[in-house]
Amino acid sequence: MRFHCFLYLRILFFFILNVHNFNSKVNTFIKNIKKNFVI
Repeated sequence: MRFHCFLYLRILFFFILNVHNFNSKVNTFIKNIKKNFVI
């Protein structure tokens, strides 16, 4: 049971990291688009 909980937490942790990484990529992409529209 404890091992299963640990595995679940690890999966959740990696999922959160991936979502954060994806959000930062999307933010940089949007910033680039805004720069292109301004110029």
